Amino acid sequence: MRDSYWTMYVLTKYKERYFWHYLMRARFINGTITCIYLLISIPSIATWIFWNYVPWMWAALVVIVQIIQAAYPHFPFAKQECALRYLLPSLRKLLLDIESEWRKIDIEKYDDKQIHKLITKFQEQCNDLETKYTDIAYMPVSKCCDKKAEQDCKMYFKNHYDV
Repeated sequence: MRDSYWTMYVLTKYKERYFWHYLMRARFINGTITCIYLLISIPSIATWIFWNYVPWMWAALVVIVQIIQAAYPHFPFAKQECALRYLLPSLRKLLLDIESEWRKIDIEKYDDKQIHKLITKFQEQCNDLETKYTDIAYMPVSKCCDKKAEQDCKMYFKNHYDV
């Protein structure tokens, strides 16, 4: 049963790292969209005011920027970033609880029944958190985040547990 608990611990840590990398990705994309928005809108308005050359082009750029600004809250990356900003602290607290119980398993000599109860409890909490926060945001699987999360987990468990 200890192996099952360990597997649950590793998978939960993986999820935390995966969501963290997903958040960084969403922030990068949101930042890029914001920079593009600023780079187009500010010069377009300034140029439109000072030069009367090709006014339809400047008007079109301003319209495009306004459409992007209006649609921005509905972009999936904005929703992902918002959802993950709330999910990660709760998931990290859950991981601290899992780690604490992992240490108690040996100290207090938990039997298989107690370990099974802990596994069930923590899996339910993890599923509840994911449902609560990630159901509002479409999050396709990211192979890049997957690889980074795997590397982070290997490093974490190697540094903390020499595994």
